[in-house]
Amino acid sequence: MISEEKRQQILSALESFGANGATVKQLSEKINIGTSGTASYVCRLRRAGYIVEIGKVPTRSTPIYVVNNGKYQQDEPDIFEQCRANWQGYKIHKIFGSASRHAA
Repeated sequence: MISEEKRQQILSALESFGANGATVKQLSEKINIGTSGTASYVCRLRRAGYIVEIGKVPTRSTPIYVVNNGKYQQDEPDIFEQCRANWQGYKIHKIFGSASRHAA
């Protein structure tokens, strides 16, 4: 869970980049938190719908994020995320179900 104060800090910092958005690295430099911590916050805020990915840095696979002000619609989660959310036995299957597929 992200505290309200931390969420507002991150969203305000991201808004300061404007419509061009920011990468995790740019955002981490702005809020003075390491990139791994910032990436974790970005992941949580993205899942909650507060921010969205609007593209990637040209010639790289680095995503660019902006605050979701309703202009951008969230994509449907992919089938793996839907299964993970809906199927209670997902984790058990990941551990035991895939073990039987390995050939000796």
